[in-house]
Amino acid sequence: MGDAYVLFICTDNSALSRMAEALFNSMAPCEIHSISGGSYPSESVDEKAQKVMEEHHLTIEGTPTRATQEMILGALRIIAMGRVFVCPNTGMERWDIPFRRGVPIEHYREVRDELAERVTALIRDVCLDEMPD
Repeated sequence: MGDAYVLFICTDNSALSRMAEALFNSMAPCEIHSISGGSYPSESVDEKAQKVMEEHHLTIEGTPTRATQEMILGALRIIAMGRVFVCPNTGMERWDIPFRRGVPIEHYREVRDELAERVTALIRDVCLDEMPD
């Protein structure tokens, strides 16, 4: 993979991790980018997650991917969300964001907005030298 990246992991890589990846890549002013994966990827992206990201002119299209050992070992930072198991002493961070499928789209908007706040703080940390005041 070569370049420095942040890895967002969730269970199925169809909503939370994909939204965080898109937000990070759209906001980060530094050379660090993000990728995402799931422990048990679904067959498609969550339609409501895709819709709320499109409201911010971001896309999360494509087939969800499995988080591989190579992705994990190469990551600068690893953010786990959902029901992904976080191993102690691995440097993984857990973001506990309440998320359920089958809820009104407003819940997805709230999740997107919370992810945006957390991603902004993460970017300030990993891109410290390049963030505007």
